[in-house]
Amino acid sequence: MGFAYKLGYDAFGSDPRKWSKTTDLSKLKAGDIIRYGGHSIFVTAVNGSTITFGDCNFAGTCKIRWNKTTTKSDVSAKLKHILSAPSTLSNTSSQKYIATDFNATIKNGTYTLKCANTSGKMLNVYDG
Repeated sequence: MGFAYKLGYDAFGSDPRKWSKTTDLSKLKAGDIIRYGGHSIFVTAVNGSTITFGDCNFAGTCKIRWNKTTTKSDVSAKLKHILSAPSTLSNTSSQKYIATDFNATIKNGTYTLKCANTSGKMLNVYDG
């Protein structure tokens, strides 16, 4: 649960535990946190019924995974709740890397993701 909440806090500057809760997958957006089946994921994109996400410690591996996908129907079977982010994460061409571009072949280094809010807060991922 910690990784997704940390990403939410870094991206939006607010505690995800205080975000509104819902179970409505039709309003799902990038930046939301899904809690299902005892696991939390940080949504990086939604395209139709496909959810792209980042997570950590899947199956007890302590490994951070990016650019993983699932479907709304798979999530709905075990859905506990969705923490609704204050706004949608932005994937703009002005960013060096966008959240949905992450994969296992990215070189070690420092990358910055900028959220769509006006606070200017940044999320730094080191050697990811």
